[in-house]
Amino acid sequence: FFFRMIREKLRHPFRPLFWLLISKGYKTYLLMANNFHTYYPHPDGKNPELALLVDYYCDRLFSDAYCEENKLLDFGEGYTHLKSNVAGITAEMRQKNEKIQFFETCNPTWNRGTELPCIGEINLSLLVSYPFSLWRKQRRKTKTQIAAVACE
Repeated sequence: FFFRMIREKLRHPFRPLFWLLISKGYKTYLLMANNFHTYYPHPDGKNPELALLVDYYCDRLFSDAYCEENKLLDFGEGYTHLKSNVAGITAEMRQKNEKIQFFETCNPTWNRGTELPCIGEINLSLLVSYPFSLWRKQRRKTKTQIAAVACE
């Protein structure tokens, strides 16, 4: 996916590029919230102008399921939903992670299968910083693993 983003941005370097993501659960929402600099919906209320793009695309792509008022996609009772033992949200998770708490506030019916449409901007800053972010995470993980082995 990262290489696809690079290819698309290189093809049209001056055209704004966005990723529309529909999120049934908090884990999918965190993909965007933890990796994109500019995204909507944002826990701090940043980037409200991106809500217009969400409305535009959801109205065109999912007009029968999109509720512009609550910014959710509801594909009906027969639509698949997440199993609570796989993607449940606990009180501890809400307390420890404001993004998870925010996701549940935005999509209180996630366990029924409603989806939260999200959008993130793919810009040069994101494409340059992402590999370094992955590298730093990998270094921290490796250091933690080395420390765990040393303690054994």
